Formats: sequence, C-alpha cells, structure tokens
Amino acid sequence: MPYADANDRVKHMNVIERLASEIDRPVTEVTPLYEDILSHMRDVATIQDYLPLLVSKRVKRVFKK
Repeated sequence: MPYADANDRVKHMNVIERLASEIDRPVTEVTPLYEDILSHMRDVATIQDYLPLLVSKRVKRVFKK
C-alpha cells in the first residue's frame, strides 16, 4: 500500500488529480504510475513532506518520453 493512512491517500489523490489535469492524461492512467513511484520513493525518503512534489516530477518525466 503506497499510502500511510486515509488522510495520506486523500492528499495524494488530490495531487494525482491536479497532475492528470496538468499533463492532460486521465486519472486512471496517472494513478498506477504515481502509486508505483510513491511506493519506491517512500522507502528511501527521509523527508516525507516532499514526496508529492518529487513523485509528480518523475511522473511528468515518464509521460514526456
């Protein structure tokens, strides 16, 4: 599970929705990639507050390729 709790899930879902709109992709396409990257980064991140920003940047890079 990529989310720490229900509040964390809500926070990240809001980020996913904004990100999907920004890169003009459906939420259903962005969510699995975002969650996969989040899971990997959560394991190594020392400061969890920056995860939405860092994960979003990586998702954008993937969709630009």
